[in-house]
Amino acid sequence: MTQYEKNFKQMITELNQTWYSVRESAKEYGVSEEIIYKLEIAKEISNNDLRKRISTIFLTKQRYGATKIHQVLLKEKLSVSLKHIQKLMTQLNLRSIVFKNTDLKSLFKRFFQKRTF
Repeated sequence: MTQYEKNFKQMITELNQTWYSVRESAKEYGVSEEIIYKLEIAKEISNNDLRKRISTIFLTKQRYGATKIHQVLLKEKLSVSLKHIQKLMTQLNLRSIVFKNTDLKSLFKRFFQKRTF
């Protein structure tokens, strides 16, 4: 497969996500349908690698949510949007452990309201 420019690959994947069929988009850009399918397969493979990486990060620290995982991936020089990470985490059924913050004032109020003098 010959090397194509990044813009060309993006344009074809965007076109393929619209109402155009693979055949119509291949005809419009003068390429074979096989190239479009190969580009989609490559995108799916990279998503699978990203899913594996997200799950390993999540399993090491169960408190890590999408934002912290996003920061870890940025430190590893992987540029992925936060929304994409959130979408992949929901597909993997990964949810971070969240502790509810309660201020002491409300705790004391509830405690003293229940107590009878």
